[in-house]
This record gives sequence, C-alpha cells and structure tokens, in this order.
Amino acid sequence: MADDPAAQAELSPYTRPASIGARIGAALVDALLLGVGAYAVSVAADLAYSSFYSITFKGAAAKTIWGELSAALFVLVYSAGSEGSIRQGTIGKTFLRIRVTDEAGRKISPVRAIARALAKAAFAYSAFVSLIVAPILLLVLSAPLFITPRRQGLHDLAAGTLVLKGPALDEQGRPVY
Repeated sequence: MADDPAAQAELSPYTRPASIGARIGAALVDALLLGVGAYAVSVAADLAYSSFYSITFKGAAAKTIWGELSAALFVLVYSAGSEGSIRQGTIGKTFLRIRVTDEAGRKISPVRAIARALAKAAFAYSAFVSLIVAPILLLVLSAPLFITPRRQGLHDLAAGTLVLKGPALDEQGRPVY
C-alpha cells in the first residue's frame, strides 16, 4: 500500500484503511455484544465455582477473580477467533464492512489474530488502570490511528495488521458475504 494521499486515492475500495468512525462504530457494536456475553460467562463461572467450593471470605475473592478471568478469556477468544476467521472481523466489523488483514491485505493467521487480541487487551488494560492517567494514556495509545497513513493502532503495529474497508475477501480476492 502506498503511503502518499495521491496514490491512496487510486487504491481499490478494498485496500483503503477503514475510517476512524467505522472502527469506533465497530468497537461500540462489539462492546455491547461482548458486555452481555462476558457478563453471562462471568456469572456462569461464578456459579460453577460456587457449586464446587464453599464460599468463605477468601473464596468469594477467588470466585470473583475466576469470573473476571473467564470473561476476559471469552473476549480474547471472540476477538482472535473472529478476526482470524474467514469473515476477517468481529460482528461489529462485519456489520460496518471493515476487516482485519495482514500488511499485504491477506487474511491473518490464527497466531497473528491472537497476538493482535493480546496486544489490544494489554493496551486497553494499561489505558484504564487509573482514572487519572487513563485520558492521557488513551490519547497516547490511540494517536497512531490519527497519524499513521494506514490508520494503524498500536495493537495493529504490534501484530503487523491493518483494518481495511470492504467485506472479507476469499483467496481469489472475491468478497465473502
């Protein structure tokens, strides 16, 4: 992909970076879906833990941690599984017709999908560690989206991925619907 705007304008619609608005929209759709899903997984994990162990003060803390870890694992599996699939994106990305690719525009491997999901989780976690520091970290962590020619976030740079406009493409470059 070319980095200058003149060359960018000549690219096919399937090789242009997704807009910031589309990425935010996809993130909001996914946040709504994941919020419900992660809550359900967390409650199920809490109930499973409660049925196997008697709850004491220490047990209650372990139960909460078990539920939170289960929910986090659910989110990671959803992100990596969706973005490494033939759809090349989560439900939110598919709905807004954007997709995750490697830097050559191909479907990402499962390993790259896991690396991207872990990087995204690490950057998101570091941004929300403190309410005082969060706005500054969020600005710093999202700055590459606005200043890199291909609108790559730090998680994209770390995993070597792009988020492009258009539907997922099969091996012959045809849209997958």
